[in-house]
Amino acid sequence: MDNYFQIISSQLNEIDVSKIPLTVKDPFLKKMHKTENVCLYIHGFRKFIVINLKDLINRKYNSLTINELLVQPGKSGDKGFINYYNNYYHFYNLDEYKKDYPNSAIEVFANQKNVYYDFENTEKLLMLYAILYKNNCCLEQLVKSGFSDMIYKYIESRDGYSAEFNKFFNNDGKNMSEITGLKNAQWKALRGKIDNIDGYKALKRLIGLYDLSPIQISNFLSVVSSSIEMNVNTIIELLELKYQGKVLYNFNTLLNYISRERITQGYDSARKFMLNLYDYNKMCIEMNIEPNTKTKHLSRDHNITIFQYNQIKDELQEKQYKKEFNYQYKKLKQLEYHDDRLEVIVPKKPKDIIEEGRNNHNCVGSYVDRHAKGKSHIFFIRKKESNTKSYITVELDKTMTEVKQAYYSHNEKLNNTDKTFIKNWMNNVVLRKGIIND
Repeated sequence: MDNYFQIISSQLNEIDVSKIPLTVKDPFLKKMHKTENVCLYIHGFRKFIVINLKDLINRKYNSLTINELLVQPGKSGDKGFINYYNNYYHFYNLDEYKKDYPNSAIEVFANQKNVYYDFENTEKLLMLYAILYKNNCCLEQLVKSGFSDMIYKYIESRDGYSAEFNKFFNNDGKNMSEITGLKNAQWKALRGKIDNIDGYKALKRLIGLYDLSPIQISNFLSVVSSSIEMNVNTIIELLELKYQGKVLYNFNTLLNYISRERITQGYDSARKFMLNLYDYNKMCIEMNIEPNTKTKHLSRDHNITIFQYNQIKDELQEKQYKKEFNYQYKKLKQLEYHDDRLEVIVPKKPKDIIEEGRNNHNCVGSYVDRHAKGKSHIFFIRKKESNTKSYITVELDKTMTEVKQAYYSHNEKLNNTDKTFIKNWMNNVVLRKGIIND
């Protein structure tokens, strides 16, 4: 191994290696040599040291000797560099780490296919796993029980640092049932099939509400293979629908209907079918018309119902929701946004949403109640050159952290340019403003 201080010195001219006291240098280099022998990921470790040493120097330590720089805590409470090193050393020295945490299951996680083949990020993923495990020992059983994909996605997307992890699992649980809060047969039905914690959380809610059996869980996942969180929410909304006090669907009849009819009726996704089914039923209920819960012509019935709904709701909704719309408009107006081509507009009154549904030939007219009550949030995207003409209709979820739907007229999918506009709006305005829904 090259003298590591020479490597640092070549990148940081502020340090004169010759002035490093032996009492500091020798133990430090001894550990560095040891790390070279047992650590598979020395390159990332080098980068870490250089970055943090630069950071310490940038904090105006110029008046300190190199010895003081390495061992003295900073004036603002920062730890000295040796403390930085000792704090992170274990997470790159796998042999040492496994001695201290023999039950961490880090080797099982290392063999997870995404980790194993991600050569550029393997070192980082293992370090983040090690950090997460220190305060979440339930990781061992989760990984050993077949949830490695889910843990990988969590670490990759959140960089492993999150106090939220213990909200999803009981870290004091002695077995998987206690850790997940699910019956043995239920959590076993999920392993290997869920690759993200948000999907797991949504499914856990669904399982808890309806005490689903393993067969029901498997059937649901066979019908809904993607966007699990959003689809779970839509399924629950459908199961909660009532006409004159009578529940329209139970779990099995609804899932069987979706599985059978969405392909037969030519829908390219279960999600689009479920959204149309919910809109159709909701509009019928609001108009006090009994819905055909097993319609074999959902698209046709949906469009007819939209027409009927729009004809009778205008005046009623203007009076019913005036106060709520005024409140929502004042709150959401600060989220309006534009670039040189498009602009985001907030509806001022129920009629705006109803007319958007007519102009764009979609079912957004049935969302007046949801928007007024803050259950979801409707926005219009218009071309600046003709901002009175409907272009894109957007629905955000209740928390305003996720785009639930965004379509052109007739529910046509967006091109990449307009998707980028919406992404920029979400990142630069909506998420940054962080408006809390009441």
